[in-house]
Amino acid sequence: MLGAISLIIMVQGMSYYTLQITSPLYYIVINLATILLMYILIKYQIDKYAGDPTKERKNGNQPKYMGTLSAASAIGYMLGQSVRETIILQNVLLLISIYIFIIFMLYGAAKFLHRYFFMKANMDYVNYHPYTNKEQQKLMKQGVEISV
Repeated sequence: MLGAISLIIMVQGMSYYTLQITSPLYYIVINLATILLMYILIKYQIDKYAGDPTKERKNGNQPKYMGTLSAASAIGYMLGQSVRETIILQNVLLLISIYIFIIFMLYGAAKFLHRYFFMKANMDYVNYHPYTNKEQQKLMKQGVEISV
């Protein structure tokens, strides 16, 4: 969370000093968008862990994003080559990439902070010690799914 806050301050400083954006509307919109995004990410984590933690969840279709993920580096390279001549576009692209990194950091902060508070509130679901092989087999016979 602290890293995301420091990057937000850095983006605003770069916007002011490098791009010389002095409009207060820009900073209001950027701050409100960041706050709204943080609210959405926290709400997503709360909704995700609101149900019964012992109930099995459906896994998502993760391979469907592999094409986009593998094409991202090529698209980034082409964008970098196309804006090589213009300093302003380089700075704008840099701010956008830093803001995307801020989104990842906010997601991580929301996920792990909520997980910590969830575990603190529901100590009866938390197991600190790994099961032995005998205990694992016994629990699996009872129908309990053990994930590592």
